[in-house]
Amino acid sequence: MNYYLLNKHFTLNETLALAQGYGWYSMSGILFTQLHSAELGGIALLTDLFREIVAIFLMYTMGWRFPRPAISSAGATSMDVTLAMVKQSCGTHYVPHAMMSGLLLSLLAPLLISLFLNF
Repeated sequence: MNYYLLNKHFTLNETLALAQGYGWYSMSGILFTQLHSAELGGIALLTDLFREIVAIFLMYTMGWRFPRPAISSAGATSMDVTLAMVKQSCGTHYVPHAMMSGLLLSLLAPLLISLFLNF
């Protein structure tokens, strides 16, 4: 949302599509480049990479006290890249929660990106 508010160069649909990457930078950057432009693909890559870095930080700092918000911050990466951190920081009880969250967001990400970019 910040891109839309700070820079009128992007439309609201483009900004909403950027938010739908859910940290899956290997998919969203390529999808944005193919569906829209290389500029938006690069921004999507950096946005999702930054999201994953913030999620890793939140896992270590807040995971033990607030496990669900920490898992939610990881987005689609909660079922693969950050799963080991979920187990270590939040506990093994929250691993199934992270797997389901990551699976649902991984299924939704390409659909929602395409939806927002085409309308």
